[in-house]
Amino acid sequence: MLAQQLIGTAPWLLNVNIPNMPLHALKSVKLCRLGRRHAAEQAIQQQSPRGETMYWIGSAGAAKDDSEGTDFHATAHGHVSMTPLKVDLTDHENLGYWAQTASKLAGPSTTSAAAS
Repeated sequence: MLAQQLIGTAPWLLNVNIPNMPLHALKSVKLCRLGRRHAAEQAIQQQSPRGETMYWIGSAGAAKDDSEGTDFHATAHGHVSMTPLKVDLTDHENLGYWAQTASKLAGPSTTSAAAS
């Protein structure tokens, strides 16, 4: 039902985490900010028995910020967490600053991408 209500609205991306527990034990949905993790274990490159390169991906890092209001805190207390995310990681506020800095380093050709 919620998904049907959201169709046709502005672009959005939701990070939803559901605790691993029986459905009847789940508590309410909490709107949260993302918690932070310590660095994950490194990926290990190996060769498969067929000679192909493969990678073993290490586990995610431990929670660094699992305070109240984070998705970690919500799921640890039995809630479904929901966090709206932005996809554009561009630091729009600082594009002008970096355009000026780049032009001092490499000349005027580096500023055209920031202006577009």
